[in-house]
Amino acid sequence: MSWGWPAVITVDTSGNSTATSVGTDLAKLLTDFSADPKKTMGKIKKQNYVYRGEVSKQDDLAPISKYIMDDDVVALFVALYTGYDKEELLSDDNLLESFFDSAEAGKDLLKFETFDTVK
Repeated sequence: MSWGWPAVITVDTSGNSTATSVGTDLAKLLTDFSADPKKTMGKIKKQNYVYRGEVSKQDDLAPISKYIMDDDVVALFVALYTGYDKEELLSDDNLLESFFDSAEAGKDLLKFETFDTVK
């Protein structure tokens, strides 16, 4: 089965997930989805998705900007942090580094973004 995305990004906001738990859950969700003819309009047969293991260790994780383009990183960051205080976000160097590789790059890319909640 071919999906329309080059990557899937998951963000653990609870602090309780592991790569194994997310991978296992995602494999089950995709398997269940492919097995439901109502969701696939009967165009595909059931696929069996299996989590095969973690490919990177926690200490080796790169910033998100290594995996997707800057515009997509900005969109993800804004989607996750809409409603938060912009000054507080831009002063959190560790957070910015985890998304953009450097706090300075994050500040530069986010300077024109707004984080207001949608009304």
